[in-house]
Amino acid sequence: MKDFISILFIEETEQSNQEVKLRLEQSDFSVIPFSQNSVESLGVLLQAHKWDLIIADIDKEDLDLSYTLDILDQQEFITPLVLIGSEIKNDVLYDAMAAGVQDYVAKDNPDRLLPVVAKEIRNLRKQRKYTQTATKNQIFDRILKKSTNEVFLMDPMNLKVIYANDTLLDNLGYTEEELYDLSAKDLIASYDIRNVFEKIAPLYRGEENSTTFQFDRKRKDGSTYPVEIHVEVTQEDTRQLLMGISFDISRQVEDAKIIEKQKQKTRELELNNKYKSQFFANVSHEMRTILNSTLLLTNILKENRYENLNDDQLEYLQTIYHSNNSVLELLNEVLDLSKIEAGKIEVRLDEVEISDVCERAERLFKPIAWEKNLSFECSLNGIANNILKTDRLRLDQVLNNLISNAIKFTEHGSVRLEIVKANSDRAKQNGDRIAFKVHDTGIGIPDERQKHIFKSYVQAEGSSTEKRFGGTGLGLAISKEIANLLGGDITLESEPGNGSCFTLFLPSDSSDELAQQAKKGKLRIESKPDVESPLVEFPELETDKSQGTVLLVDDSSIHNMALKEFLGFSINKCITAESAGEAYEVLRQEIVDCIILDMYLPDADGKEVLDKLKSNGNYKNIPVIIYSGKSLAKSEEEELLKKADAVVQKNVNSYRKLLETVLERIG
Repeated sequence: MKDFISILFIEETEQSNQEVKLRLEQSDFSVIPFSQNSVESLGVLLQAHKWDLIIADIDKEDLDLSYTLDILDQQEFITPLVLIGSEIKNDVLYDAMAAGVQDYVAKDNPDRLLPVVAKEIRNLRKQRKYTQTATKNQIFDRILKKSTNEVFLMDPMNLKVIYANDTLLDNLGYTEEELYDLSAKDLIASYDIRNVFEKIAPLYRGEENSTTFQFDRKRKDGSTYPVEIHVEVTQEDTRQLLMGISFDISRQVEDAKIIEKQKQKTRELELNNKYKSQFFANVSHEMRTILNSTLLLTNILKENRYENLNDDQLEYLQTIYHSNNSVLELLNEVLDLSKIEAGKIEVRLDEVEISDVCERAERLFKPIAWEKNLSFECSLNGIANNILKTDRLRLDQVLNNLISNAIKFTEHGSVRLEIVKANSDRAKQNGDRIAFKVHDTGIGIPDERQKHIFKSYVQAEGSSTEKRFGGTGLGLAISKEIANLLGGDITLESEPGNGSCFTLFLPSDSSDELAQQAKKGKLRIESKPDVESPLVEFPELETDKSQGTVLLVDDSSIHNMALKEFLGFSINKCITAESAGEAYEVLRQEIVDCIILDMYLPDADGKEVLDKLKSNGNYKNIPVIIYSGKSLAKSEEEELLKKADAVVQKNVNSYRKLLETVLERIG
């Protein structure tokens, strides 16, 4: 493919030099000729087009060669000038060549023209390429010098700097002359030659094209700053150089330190929270055990089976019983609130029969209301589907709180639980919902106090209500939180002196809401809730003794004493042990029909004891009932039941279930 070249002829007429033009057109070049017979307009013509070659006919009478060369010197681009003519004196030719003319071709030697043109075109292109490269290099050099990144070249043999841009010079505080006398050991803090060569050796061996690493760079004043450096090998003529680009990463390092500090604080907080959770779990377990034991013993004494207590003593026992029950209620409220705030509250989805909710409420609260000369009743209206999918224990917990409060703050009249389908507006907005309305004829709540009623630690009437009726102000806050977690809400309508109506709204199916709340980390699903009714119900004590022997293994001597006394009405013999070691000793000496095992023991974990019992041929057939206050996840309970005969959650209302479970095993 021919190269296109544009040639400007300065000649007398366009018909001049036809033989020369013909030869050019027949050559390896595709010539675009242009004739110009006016030297005065040459400047305008040169500006209008970028010419590859100018051929000037010196036979043209008015050709001013000196003027032509001056015009060419003023041009931005280099354009070679070749003269043709019939005859030219040597001195004139020498002067012309010295002034800038590239060559001369005699008209009587046209064969020389093509080689001259080819040579000048080659030289022109080389010159233009060199000029372009030089221009680019100047631009690149300006860019490198002003770059905000540090750019440098180093001799790979001695690691001396041979080029540094302005940014590197400014950061280090050296002049070019000072820096070029220094090597890597002067610029790297804690310099270790083995470490440096280890990082760049793969470049020397050709194993890698580039490498990136970090170190602390040392300034002229001795201070340091961290950099990330990218190094690669570059070729300059016959030698190899190390080209590097480095970035001041002081901000990133500082940010990383801050992030690491925050992570460390988070880890410490998580660890502290873990220790705190373990502490509260242990403390609450101990407190509940003591309170439950005290309540059980008090209840046994209240039975006055030996008829040796007078009325005053029975009243004292009743006071002790209610006081301990209040403390247990407070403990449960505080623990529930802390679990809600920590997103650790546990829920289980149940199919609840709404009619059962009503029956349980009547059975539990009618006697309590009757003691205050109040009436209590429950009604169901317009409920087509009797099944509610929600957490049964949490539902009972909220309703028990609302009804207990209603009875507490009502001195005359009635308390009523009404269960209805929610009104159409609310149902349309939130789907099918059930409304549990707790009406009372109590003291009522002023408007200005109603907005605080569901806040933690706040009672509607402040200290006067607390002094008059007691309580912590936590119950309603917990109830509203639980309602929200179950996909519902609690509202209040009240008028001072005319009573109040608290309404619990719940979706007919809480499945989706519970799943969403679990994803947000606000609760845990499929765990066995550690919920105790704030109102304790004790079973009537059995009097017909079985012939069995039970080993009770629990670290609490108070709990052992209470439970032994309780079981003693139905079990022939109850032996207690406060550690795994004591339990093994009893088993070596006694024939035991059933073992009641706590999960917390001072010398062993309950699961370890269970494993050991079931792996011993002498004891593996003895029924083991896990009886513990530890809240067990469903998976934990299933794992225990692989070896244990039953798992009973320890709380004050579980004694009946425990007794029934024991009797089933030894009856």
